[in-house]
Amino acid sequence: MNTIVQNFQAESTALSKQWSDQGFNAILTSDIHSDQMKSHLQDSDLYYYVFAGHGAPEGIINGDNGLPPAKYTKHGIALMQLLACYSLQWTGAHPPIWLFTQSPWQWNVSIPGKLSGYAIGPNNFTRSNLITVPGVEQQLQR
Repeated sequence: MNTIVQNFQAESTALSKQWSDQGFNAILTSDIHSDQMKSHLQDSDLYYYVFAGHGAPEGIINGDNGLPPAKYTKHGIALMQLLACYSLQWTGAHPPIWLFTQSPWQWNVSIPGKLSGYAIGPNNFTRSNLITVPGVEQQLQR
């Protein structure tokens, strides 16, 4: 495991403790699979979501075979932090009706909420490259 991911995981552990101390039910899961991530994101009681790990180009989190950016939450959450390289990278064209400015991950975040992540890879990574954008909470037909 590289130092960047170790730093991300240390940050998520600290956030988990902080939120537990504030009375939230903070669940910290290690070595997570994409199906588990979907299950967590679809929990109707979800308020904050933090992923700390590897990312792949085009916003995929949890490595090359991980979870692509899409609408997963049942409602817009207050905070989504994707602490992974490329987590907010999106170069694909999209029609204006899609309503996101940075990444399809924004669909999971409420309008007053925040989405944070990175649009760069490990070779040019610095903490100053953290991007924070508002949510759009687009309701998609299921």
